[in-house]
Amino acid sequence: MILLTAFEAWPADDPPAGPGLTLSAAIDAAQQQSFKIGAGRESVEAAKSDIGLSRAGHYPSLAALGSFSDYSGKVFVSRFVNPQDPTQPRPDPSETDVGPYNTTAAAVLRLTQTLYAGGATSAKVAGSRAMHKIAGQDLQQMRVDLTRDVTQAYYDVLLSTRTLDVAREALRRSEENLETVKRAFSEGEALHVQVLGAQSQLANDRQAVDVAQSNERFAQRALNRLMAREPDTPLLLTDTLEQQAQLVDETESVRLALENNPQARRAGHEVELAQAQIKGARSYYKPKLQIDAYVSYLDNEMLFKGTYFGANVNLTIPFVRDFAAGSSAVGKAEAGLRAQESLQRELRSSLTLLAQEAARHVKESQGAIGVAKEYLEYREERYRVAQTAFKEKLATFSEILDAHTDLSEAGLQLYQAYYQSHLAEAELRRLTGATASAAGGGSGGR
Repeated sequence: MILLTAFEAWPADDPPAGPGLTLSAAIDAAQQQSFKIGAGRESVEAAKSDIGLSRAGHYPSLAALGSFSDYSGKVFVSRFVNPQDPTQPRPDPSETDVGPYNTTAAAVLRLTQTLYAGGATSAKVAGSRAMHKIAGQDLQQMRVDLTRDVTQAYYDVLLSTRTLDVAREALRRSEENLETVKRAFSEGEALHVQVLGAQSQLANDRQAVDVAQSNERFAQRALNRLMAREPDTPLLLTDTLEQQAQLVDETESVRLALENNPQARRAGHEVELAQAQIKGARSYYKPKLQIDAYVSYLDNEMLFKGTYFGANVNLTIPFVRDFAAGSSAVGKAEAGLRAQESLQRELRSSLTLLAQEAARHVKESQGAIGVAKEYLEYREERYRVAQTAFKEKLATFSEILDAHTDLSEAGLQLYQAYYQSHLAEAELRRLTGATASAAGGGSGGR
């Protein structure tokens, strides 16, 4: 059995074979050009930078300080020291003179290192790493959602094309039916009301062709927009609506969803972030140790001139306020952790159910294709029988018109079954975190 797994886009240097645009190539183009994805990438880079910012708390800081003072007033020391000879006392202490003692110059170089912050810095780093992972999963979710959107837009184009083909074939049959009933009317074998019915059917089928053409143009524009192309850029699609569907295994689908779904992974990182917040909150009531080392030069003509150095050790002991704040912070963080764990369990439970339901929808849609094929064969045969019976005067022309309408609806029903099958697979791939289509380049492109 082929199991549904995550698929990657075609690499840029290895384009798919064939002249047309494959689904994988369309997804790859959209991923590269999407403005939303670009913004997501920048958010990841910003979160990565926050990790470095948090790590800065582990490293020492260096500060350089300088000062210069010039005293213009009277200096007390000059009353007792001879300004001409500082080693001799002043002859007349009653006089004051600034003399050579009026300037002070100082320079200090200080190195500060936090030896222990109670785990606060490590908690910041752990929290920043968790936020980086969360940003990465948000980006992955954008990719997954865009993959789903492009897949639907791609098959919208294919379905609109098949719908247009059905409408044109119905128009061709209506034209033939009108000619048939006109001949019968001219030979007196049909009523005028039957001619009117054929004309009404022809007008209805012409309108259906016009609507199908409009829908095809709109679908092409939607796909071009997702790939950041001009809306009316011509599209030549390689993959076909009728290509072989993938078989899925429900158990494997659930496993892939729980392991690879971006929201499931994000929930795990949210738990990591809550755990880091608890660690940071506990730092409130832990001691902090910091050391300062400094070297200084002082030139004070009155007192001292020279270089000196030293070190300070700062130990902060938590007290009542710290314990009160820490207790509240830890309680809040632990409540946040319990909430995230509950949300994680709820998400996993929901993903399990969604994956099971999506796998079931894939199987059901694949079964619907077989039913639609048999129904189309039945309607084709009924239409042929109705034509033969009318020629042999065993059926009315109204029966031909009814068979014609039923045949057109059966053709649309088959293509809708193919379409729904592909969308069901795309939804299952979205749940399993796939960012590219499982479909390769096929033949039979337009």
